[in-house]
Amino acid sequence: MNEPTRFRAIRLGAVLLVLVCTVGCDQATKHFARTELSQLAPQALPGGFVELTLAENPGAFLSLGASLPATARGALLKLAVNSGAGRRCGCGESQ
Repeated sequence: MNEPTRFRAIRLGAVLLVLVCTVGCDQATKHFARTELSQLAPQALPGGFVELTLAENPGAFLSLGASLPATARGALLKLAVNSGAGRRCGCGESQ
């Protein structure tokens, strides 16, 4: 394996590790919030500077699409992600 290919593989591995850790932490905190905070009143941490309260966001970023039915919201999100991914990788471009 030559040097640029090796560097690219190491960089891809590092990006994937960060991505997996980020998604794992996100899912763990969501699980904690849904299981622990949903049955309790808002929880204040010692010192009173932070208060934990469960808040659900049914839409995407900034509640975009929150008023749409779940199936329509999911379809639009998939379409947006797929169209963005196609542009990023150059898929569909004629050569």
